Amino acid sequence: MDEENNGAVSSQNQGKAEILEDARKILQEIPDDELISLITEKIQHLPSEETREIAQTVIQARQFSGPIPPPEMLDQYASVDPEFPDRIITMAESQQQHRQNMESGALNAATNIEKKGQIYAFTVSISIIAAALYLIASGKEIYGTIFVGCTLIGLASVFITGRKKKKSPNETD
Repeated sequence: MDEENNGAVSSQNQGKAEILEDARKILQEIPDDELISLITEKIQHLPSEETREIAQTVIQARQFSGPIPPPEMLDQYASVDPEFPDRIITMAESQQQHRQNMESGALNAATNIEKKGQIYAFTVSISIIAAALYLIASGKEIYGTIFVGCTLIGLASVFITGRKKKKSPNETD
């Protein structure tokens, strides 16, 4: 007789689980704003004590930001598998290390590009000045002077323009 009762209870629980799953599928098809207005409408017609109980049971939202969930959620993960909290924290730590490595690499690359640009600019400037001095030394003072003057004006404008671009918008002269 106990086996018959256990079988009946088991089939009732299975029936309830199927009904709950069907209800869950139906609720997922209804847009959130429509579902909220339906629930709100139904709750307003209930006595105040029942309303509070339903509101506490049905309407619950959790939100967190960051890679590591709050301790209560970690406890829930641990109830599924005791290794989950450690795995989540390890994953967050490795993601943070990866992000720091990427940022460091990007910063180093930008610094190297800037250094190379300065070296190339210095080499070109010295070459142009040397060519202008050669022109002056070989008796072509006008051409040499124009060459040096244009080079110096170009260099000055590049330094001034470069400094203006590097200033932040809220920074003043």
